[in-house]
Amino acid sequence: MSVQIDSRSLRLDEYNSSNMVTKLGRYIEQEVEQRGWSYRELARRARVSPPTVLAAISGENQPKPETLRKLARALDATPEHLFQLAGILRPPRDDDEITVRDAIGIMRELTPEGRRRVLEFLYFQLQQERQRGSADTDAVHEAR
Repeated sequence: MSVQIDSRSLRLDEYNSSNMVTKLGRYIEQEVEQRGWSYRELARRARVSPPTVLAAISGENQPKPETLRKLARALDATPEHLFQLAGILRPPRDDDEITVRDAIGIMRELTPEGRRRVLEFLYFQLQQERQRGSADTDAVHEAR
């Protein structure tokens, strides 16, 4: 597959010697084709460079979360969907359960400030649940 960038033709396999296009890459290719866009047009709409689009398609590097957000916006997709295709997030389970491992993976992607905010929220949530638990326990004892 060849693409035209800056008046020269590049092949995707120049970006990935294994020639393995990722799930994310296949999704982007399909979306671009369905819309009749070029990779350059997707890059323009996403406000990223054409080589960034090619790298995301080829799987050369793991795209940064901000790049995935920009691509998602340009493709009218949810960032979570692209994060799942890129292997950053696991697909939702039937029971919609999030594991500690999932949470740790997400925390690793956050900035230090983002991690601090999440931890503040978790501590607040824990405090609320403990207070509710105490109130529930008190109500059970009063009912007896």
